[in-house]
Order: sequence, then C-alpha cells, then structure tokens
Amino acid sequence: MISNTRRSTKARRRRSYLVLFLLLGALMSTRYASDAEDASANSAWSDDAHPPIDIATLDNIPVETWGVSGQNPGQTQTPSLDVLVWDIQQVGDRIFVGGGFLNVQEDENATPIPQPYLAAFDLDTGEWESTCTPDFDRIIYALTVNARGKLLVGGEFTEVNGQPREGLVALDPDTCQVDPLFEGAVERPWSSKRAMVRELEVVNGELYVVGNFSHVIGPNGQRERVYKSARMNDKWGTLDPNWKPNVSGSSIWGIAVDDVRGRVHFAGYFTSVNGQPNSGYFHTVDTATGASVGGLQPLPRNYPNGQPEMFDVAMGIDTVFVAGEQHIVQVLDASDHTMLGFHHTGNTGCPGYGYDHFMYCSGFSGGAYQVAERIGDIVFSGCHCTRDERYGILSHYESYSDTRQALKVIMAYDASTGELIETFDPDATVTKDGAWTVASDTNGCLYVGGDYENIGVEAQLGSWAGGFIKMCPSGWEPPGPDVDPPTVPANVVGTDLGGGNVQLTWDPSTDPSGVQSYLIYRNGAYIGWTPGGVEQYTDVGLTEGLTYQYELRAVDPIPNQSEKSAPVVVTPGGPDLEPPTVPGGVVATDLGGGSVQIDWTASTDNVGIQSYLIYRDGGYVGWTPDGTVTITENGLTEGLTYSYEVRAVDLASNQSAKSAPVTVTPGGPDLEPPTVPTDLTGIDLGGGSVQLDWTASTDNVGLSSYLIFRNGLYVGWIAAGTETYTDIGLTPGLTYTYEVRAVDLAGNRSDKSAPVVITVGP
Repeated sequence: MISNTRRSTKARRRRSYLVLFLLLGALMSTRYASDAEDASANSAWSDDAHPPIDIATLDNIPVETWGVSGQNPGQTQTPSLDVLVWDIQQVGDRIFVGGGFLNVQEDENATPIPQPYLAAFDLDTGEWESTCTPDFDRIIYALTVNARGKLLVGGEFTEVNGQPREGLVALDPDTCQVDPLFEGAVERPWSSKRAMVRELEVVNGELYVVGNFSHVIGPNGQRERVYKSARMNDKWGTLDPNWKPNVSGSSIWGIAVDDVRGRVHFAGYFTSVNGQPNSGYFHTVDTATGASVGGLQPLPRNYPNGQPEMFDVAMGIDTVFVAGEQHIVQVLDASDHTMLGFHHTGNTGCPGYGYDHFMYCSGFSGGAYQVAERIGDIVFSGCHCTRDERYGILSHYESYSDTRQALKVIMAYDASTGELIETFDPDATVTKDGAWTVASDTNGCLYVGGDYENIGVEAQLGSWAGGFIKMCPSGWEPPGPDVDPPTVPANVVGTDLGGGNVQLTWDPSTDPSGVQSYLIYRNGAYIGWTPGGVEQYTDVGLTEGLTYQYELRAVDPIPNQSEKSAPVVVTPGGPDLEPPTVPGGVVATDLGGGSVQIDWTASTDNVGIQSYLIYRDGGYVGWTPDGTVTITENGLTEGLTYSYEVRAVDLASNQSAKSAPVTVTPGGPDLEPPTVPTDLTGIDLGGGSVQLDWTASTDNVGLSSYLIFRNGLYVGWIAAGTETYTDIGLTPGLTYTYEVRAVDLAGNRSDKSAPVVITVGP
C-alpha cells in the first residue's frame, strides 16, 4: 500500500518534471533530434537488459506490490498455458510487465482495472503507472530495451494503440506511444495463424528476434523472407539480410547469443535447422550467416521417445544452460557442449544412479523447466512444479552432489559451475504453470513472473501475488525524494567553427537519477539546451570579432540543477569561404523495374560536410545528409538514358563543383531464368535417407532457392547458397529418381537438372 504522502510527493515531482520539459521543449533546436535519439542509449544496458544483483542480500519474503489478474485464453495460440506474466523489463524509472493478463490490481480485494497485456509500474513504489496505457489486442511474450532507450515488445498482437502492427514494436517508455523510427515488424502471410515473437535479445547493437513468423517488414514496408528468426539493427529495426538460419517446424521459444564464440543457441518446438539431421528443439548456428555449427556434442535426452521440446536457453560463464521438457535443465560446456551436469524435478529416479545415468531420472510430481536467465554471475531457472516431497523423497535432484533438495519453483545456479545455490529460497507459491521469466532492477531487486499466487506462505503471511513477485535486499525501502543536484559539467571547451559558429563540448555530469539535460548560457543569459548524453552544443549566427563567454549547468529528472560550470570564452574568426571537394567515384547502377542507384565517394571539407545534392540531366532531383553516399531513384522510363551529377555542401552552405557526369539506361523487368543446376549426385546415407548435392546455378540478378523433385513430384526446397538436401523416410530397397531446378529472386525457374537415380540400401 502506498501512503498519501508518497503519492503526493511523486505527483509533485512529475509535475515539476513536466513543467521543465514543456519549457525546454519549446526551445529545442531540430538539429539535435538525431543526436538526442542516440544519446538516450546511456540509460540502457548495452548487452544485458538486466543489471547484476546480490542474491545473498535478498529477503526471501517478496515485497507486497501491485499485480496483474484475469485471462482470456482465446487470445493466445497456446491456450493450455495459463501464464499471466511472460516477461518483465526495467526502462528508466518504470518496470514493464507483459503477458496474458487483462487487468492490473493493487491487492487481492481491490477492483481490477482493465489494462491488458502490457502494464507499467513505478520502479520504487510498485504503483501502477496510470499515465501509461498502451493498447495491445493480444498477448505479449517478450520485452527488452534497445540502444535508444525504447521498450521493444514482441508477441502475438496485430494492433497497437489502434494501428496495425504485427508481432514486434518499439514504445517510448515515457509516453507509451509507438516509436515511429523503429520500423521492424513480422508477418506470417502464408498461414491462417498469427505471426508470433517469442523472445528478443539485444547484443552489441543487434536485435535477435525469434518465434514463429515467415517475413520481416522493414523500412518503407519492404518485406523479406525469413525462417522463424531474424537479426535487426536494434535502434531502427532494419533487417540484417546476411544472417538467415533456415528453421523448420513450429516456434523457436528461447535464444542465447554467445558473442565470444560467435554462436547463437535456439531452443523451442522446431524440428530442424538448415536441413541438418537431429537438429530439432535445441540447435546452434553461427553469428555470421546463421549456418549450423558443427563438432558439438548432441544434447542428451532424458526421455528419448517423448517430450523433446526445449523452452529456453541461457549463456552462463563458459557454460550453456538448456531448460525444457523432460523435467531437466542441463549445463553444457560452451566450447563443445559436453554436459557438465544437470538438475531434475521429480520424486523417483536419479539418486544412486550417478551422473552418467541421468536418463533414468523420472517422476510424476516434477515439471518442465521453462525459463533460463542469467543475471550477473547467476543463472535462474524455474519450472511448473511444487515444493512438495512425496513418500519422503524431495523433488529437486542435482547431479553435481548426487543429492536431493526441496523445489523452490525458481532456482539459482552458479553461472560458471552450474551448481545449485541452496541459500536462495523465495517464499512464494504458484497456481499451476510456475515461473516463466526472471528480471532485475537498479535497486538490486529480483522479479520472477509466471502465475504466482501468494507470498510469505511459510512465514504465515499469505499475501496476494498478482502473477509476479519482487524480492528486494533486506531492509530495503523505496527511496525518498531526490534533492541532490547533478555534478557540475567539467572541461568545457569552445571551438570556433568559422562563419560565426561556435561549438561547445564538455565531460558528462553524473547523477543517481540520471542527467536529463544541460542548460547553455551565453554572457550570463540562457540560450538553449541539449538532452543528457549529448555533451555538445553549436551556437550560430555570432558576430565575427566579438568575444563571448559560455557557462553550462546540468539538470536531473526531478529537476535538480547543478551550479554553473567554469566559464569559457571564444572569439569567432572570419567566415568559412572554402568549398568542399568534388564528390568522386560516382557510379550509377540499374536496379531493374525503373530504379537506379547512385553511389559516390565522400567529399572532405575544412569544417564539415552538411549534405550532397543530386542532379539528373542537369536538373536538381534530391539530396542526402552527410555520411550517406548513396541514393535510389525510382519511376524512371525503361530504355531512356539518364545523366547524373553530384555536388557537396559544407556547414557554411559552400557548394563544390558538380562531379563528372555518369550515364545509365534502365533495363526492362527480369525475365531471364537461372541456369540449370549441374553435377547432381546422390549418396545413400542409410536408414532410409538420401543426400543430394549439386553445383550452384547462376542468375543475372540473384538466386532465391532450389526445388527438389522425387520421381517427378515436388518434395521440398532449400535456400540458395545451400546446394545440398537430405530426403528422409524412404523405403530401403526401392529406387528413386531425383531432379533439381533453380528459382531466382523474380520467381523465374530453370529447367530441371539431369536426373540422378539412387537405390536406397538397408
């Protein structure tokens, strides 16, 4: 429960915050817009969306907080799972909770407030943020934060805030409105079922998206074929077309990126990856192209003939944790996937059999492991299971010590060794489906989500838990009002850019709540501001020969203001009259369909380049900003010849001479089929399987795929670049005839290859 004092204090803080930004917003110059977007990355964690915590300090009784309630199973393609909370993510001073819930609720007896699928709660108090009410039409599975500090959301939804948006979207965490600069989305147009994003992971500025979808929608509505996974730029949602694993079957549920070894691990319900045998449910590909990584030990199976699905995977410290059905989480050596140990839930089997015989583990009261999440030096993994013991047998087995322990629904394991940390013992219970997500915050608190029902049961408190729990360090209390100002900006430097322009740069200030902005003063008077994280400002339109004095102060979100910085003086020099160099290396390329791409080598300038101007047949047709040395022009007439020139413009608007002209004649549509695949061979692999190999076809534009025919009938396909195909389930003793044909990017097909005949052996 939150006192009226705390509510009013927070309200005053937000009103002050709003007033400041309304005043500052009116003064903001558009020249800082793109820099401000990039600067907000300072509020996000680079490669791990959850900050480290010290579980030794956590109180085992979770704190009372707002929760979520109510479900509509018809809104999900997995109706057998009554999961309220699928993911949790901190962004700034808010905790976002996503899942299958319909309401938010202050306590067990409070009236439910409709807020389906995504809700925001205050980081400190846990109070529902009623100013953040995003409108999603269906369930949410995955949350993370990108380098621009935006909340990335994945799920089964098809509309966001009343607008069509399928499966993937970025929200502004302050307004909870759709970020228009992030254009990535997913589709599943060849299926009657919805596209589904199950998991999101950001590593080194790259966003990995997995689930069940067949296309990615990028800038300008461009559609690209993918296979249940994609890699995008995390800021804008632009697809990386070079990374394209070919995943077949159902959905990918979990992903872990090993950027040290250049690998990506998949876990889920899929049945194969890249056409490789025995590659279902858990598989590893590389980060270069998505090709399968060879030489790894196969994942052992506890029940070889049933329940092969894996729900999640996490990178430990030189270890890989694989969690799923068969009631087991396995700890693998990250180098070659040799199993180092395992943990199992159930009341029979395991003890006395030893590490090498874990396949004999069984049990009727255990449950599948559903989450694996590394936070700091710990990997948390949870199950849909109970803490009970039956017939005197405890329900959690650890191979490392060959001993049993009580189940805790969510367990903590050492990220290096994989061993159980027995001191971690949350006092909370679930309804049926258990734990599905783990997160942390900058207060040192731990969150576990799923279908949590009660907290403090063993302590005989029995308080309500609305789908998730929050465990904080013992004695932790929500912080009081922030009255400390940021540090004073230091090392302010003023640089004369010429033409009456002065640039200021300085070292970043620091503040526990974060630096929201910097205020700029010239000769004692306020003249403008920059957002926190943008430690530079350009003052323009000054008089040459006059001396100016500049000072800065930093502002936090409360808003507390620092003292002014030490003053710096600058005397602008003469105007910039020197034009930039002429763009070189201009090339015009026919893209087909009446489109032409113009590329050139960047110009240089004594101060800086502002833009490039493009001319067609002597007339101006468009421009690009500095740093962009390519432009595409569409809608041209096929068969006509066009002449293009480019000129550079500097920051003082000086223009270079035009480049040497280049000509291009757009051609007609691509009607030329690829060449016929050659050198088709077949190898009998035994066990009713045949491997086909052939020499790659060529095409005037590019290849898309190969179609495989057995005895004259189409049986499957493989993406271009993978000139091999494995046909399985054949009858030993029978003879089969195979042919292959190539398909290009325009859908043109080659003739069939020369046939190859193979008799399948025993």
